[in-house]
Amino acid sequence: MLPPEPPQQQLQPPPPAPQNHVVTTIENLPAEGSGSLSASSRAGVRQRIRKVLNREMLISVALGQVLSLLICGIGLTSKYLSEDFHANTPVFQSFLNYILLFLVYTTTLAVRQELLRNLE
Repeated sequence: MLPPEPPQQQLQPPPPAPQNHVVTTIENLPAEGSGSLSASSRAGVRQRIRKVLNREMLISVALGQVLSLLICGIGLTSKYLSEDFHANTPVFQSFLNYILLFLVYTTTLAVRQELLRNLE
């Protein structure tokens, strides 16, 4: 004999979110094309993007990309050194990474310090 099935609970819809609440569900969002974004809110979005993507941020991202390319080049060089010339020197090859880090970031710090002094 099978045990009796438990009574099914009725699912109630969640209560509506308060209007000033931070979390918004997709049901509360305005429909696309409804024209609910005013010119001031679009300008606010542009202003936030400009605030995040400032010159200093873009320079940092560019320096990171250059550094990653240099590290990739060192990896390729290490591969060719070990395969073609049978030169297995992992400590020296890692040391090159740290020298590049030192050169890139110390130069960047020196340039920023010089710019700050000129602004004062």
